[in-house]
Amino acid sequence: MSNIKVSSGATTLISGSKGDSSTSGGMLVPYWNERNNKRFLIDVAKGASLEIDNNNKADGVISFTGESNSVDISNSGMLKINSNIESAPIFGPLVGGGNLTTNSGSITNLSALGATFDATKMNSNAWMKLKLTAGSKTSIISKDKSPFSNNGPWSNPSNISIASSAKLLTYSGDSAKGGLTDTPDHDIPVTFIGGSVIQGYSHNKITSIPTGVDDYDRLDANDVNPFVGGQTISSSKMDQSTDSGLLVFPTLLSVAMGEGKYYWNYGLDQLPDANQFLSRTTDAPLRFQVFDTRSVNPSFKITAAYVSKQERQRQLFSMWFKHSASEDTSTAVRLSQNAQTILTGSEMKSDGGVYTADYGKDSGLVMLANNRVRSGNYKGLVDWTLVDGV
Repeated sequence: MSNIKVSSGATTLISGSKGDSSTSGGMLVPYWNERNNKRFLIDVAKGASLEIDNNNKADGVISFTGESNSVDISNSGMLKINSNIESAPIFGPLVGGGNLTTNSGSITNLSALGATFDATKMNSNAWMKLKLTAGSKTSIISKDKSPFSNNGPWSNPSNISIASSAKLLTYSGDSAKGGLTDTPDHDIPVTFIGGSVIQGYSHNKITSIPTGVDDYDRLDANDVNPFVGGQTISSSKMDQSTDSGLLVFPTLLSVAMGEGKYYWNYGLDQLPDANQFLSRTTDAPLRFQVFDTRSVNPSFKITAAYVSKQERQRQLFSMWFKHSASEDTSTAVRLSQNAQTILTGSEMKSDGGVYTADYGKDSGLVMLANNRVRSGNYKGLVDWTLVDGV
């Protein structure tokens, strides 16, 4: 057997029944007579499904009898691989490495009673490469141990590549180990093609072993970490030691929303006769930064509402939002108690799902005033709000 290709319909491969005693060997042993330097291909087409259940083979779901062999899995439909034997990960003896590509629109569920992928059961210097493309959903679940287990860092060219709008769920039944690897120093490199948000979940928050990628959606996260696209990190930075599960997902998230205190310190003799925009007298820039990894095109806006905090004295000036230092009152936005759109995602600098806009003291939040204002101290509050949709 050199490959499994499912072009349409539903295919199920089952070894034994749940509760059976384990026997030696792997469930699938490709290339029995041609043992070395082989690639075993599993290809599931769009609209097709494949389920593989190992209930009695102790060496794993897939194993070889020779050297320098690998497994290449490409899923465009629905793929489920389950191993219900404690000592049997998905890849067993003499598997040198594995490539898993989850294509757009695909659903991939990989689960094992023990470690889902265990390098100590595979060939020496075993490697794993996962390419999770945009719009794919993947879950990697270990019911009793960790999704990735090794006796050291995973060997080159091991990597997990996560695109914008890809969704990944992991679960470690061995609580308080983190949600991905058995120990932090047995790490695997993770590359973020686009920006992603990672949420970690403690063992007591996960009420049952997940069965699919959406099972954490209603749970309260233990920790939240956004990662900018275009960077590669150690998997140890993705989780906390108190985590038992991880969710990497596309989301809309505000990172910076104009927070800060801003000042206009002017003497009356510095003010013009006619209305004029006055720059902030503090050097701190005004920053907006948003994660939107749900699609290639951003779909959000930022609104602003301004409320005066003066109870006795009417403000003889107005607050505005300028998109550039040269903008005038014909296109700048005058702020009021009613929320108004001041910025959309398409107007911000984009970098791998991270949208940023910075404004110096001559732009962004400014004041319009003249020398007829009354001397005094004035305060106000701007409510910046991230809104889904444009």
